[in-house]
Amino acid sequence: MTRAAALSRVRSRAAAPQCARALSAAAQSGFAAPLFLTDAATRRRISPWHDVPLRPRGQPPAVLNFVCEIPKGAQPPKLEVDPAAPLNAIVQDKNKDGSPRRYRLDTLIHYGCLPQTYEDPSHRDRWTGLLGDGDPVDVCDISTGLPAHPGRAYRVKVIGALAMIDGGETDWKILAVRADDPLAARVDDVADALKTPAAVLRLADEVREWFRLYKVPEGKGENSFAFEGRWLGRDTALDIVADTHEQYRRVLAAPRAAKPAKGAPWLPPADGLWAPPQAGFLQNPGDSADLLTGTATGAE
Repeated sequence: MTRAAALSRVRSRAAAPQCARALSAAAQSGFAAPLFLTDAATRRRISPWHDVPLRPRGQPPAVLNFVCEIPKGAQPPKLEVDPAAPLNAIVQDKNKDGSPRRYRLDTLIHYGCLPQTYEDPSHRDRWTGLLGDGDPVDVCDISTGLPAHPGRAYRVKVIGALAMIDGGETDWKILAVRADDPLAARVDDVADALKTPAAVLRLADEVREWFRLYKVPEGKGENSFAFEGRWLGRDTALDIVADTHEQYRRVLAAPRAAKPAKGAPWLPPADGLWAPPQAGFLQNPGDSADLLTGTATGAE
């Protein structure tokens, strides 16, 4: 397939924009306003990276919490949890010239990250042999018909992983489906082609091509992948999650510098005064989620 044909296929597969009201109006002309999470009980601002647990209580090992950064839609702003920002606010990425960055292709999936994971830029990934990209692990939520909002936590079922190489760094993409989506009962492992619905396999292929090509309209080159671009199975994906969670724990446990280096991860104070959230979090009044289950509640 030619590059032009692949780009056309990816564009034709994109969904209509969702959840625009969750983004600041500033995104239409400039930068989206940073999104902060707030403890519903104390109204204290909290971190989506540190304070949202990776694993919901009482759930199977393949079910994890996912923090949505970018709902699927039409060329949305590139929002991301910023590991270096105070409280790890969700902010809009910048282009090299300092302008706000938007995707030039419509997105096919809800996109976000796994809390309490880290691809350490000083650590060589044991699958790719390359250093990490310095971010939490990315999630591609392929749920059908379920909305998602930036800054909200949802339970997802992990079904695979893709080893993208971005600028010579490891940038894992975890493939998942919302635990409350009927599709979750029909798919367990994207690597098991005989048991995975054909529509899921097609979408997984399209998602991989999207990640290969999404920088091309910006005048950049294609991304590459380890393992010849194959989606790895659920068990490998869960091993990757466990490994990056351990990398996160090591960073959290390391001695704190009196003056952190520029770009170093923002970490909760190590003086024991940091209190975990007592309840869910609020992004806006009436907009909450249960941090222990990851089930979104409140206004949609």
